[in-house]
Amino acid sequence: MQVLPEFRTITAQWDDIGLPPNTVVEVKGLWKHATLEKRFMNELRADVHHHAYKMFLLMPLTLSEEDESKV
Repeated sequence: MQVLPEFRTITAQWDDIGLPPNTVVEVKGLWKHATLEKRFMNELRADVHHHAYKMFLLMPLTLSEEDESKV
């Protein structure tokens, strides 16, 4: 019997989902109703338990110099 890993890391790359390269986004987890503290550029990675899914809202940002440290 094959033992499945507890979770898998899934990656969404910007060119696969239609965002321009180097776009910085703020990410909101739709089920948790919370915005992640980290900002993402070029891709988003999420650990997903088997038989589960996650859904995110990606909001492109225009960053100030102060915000760039959060990427």
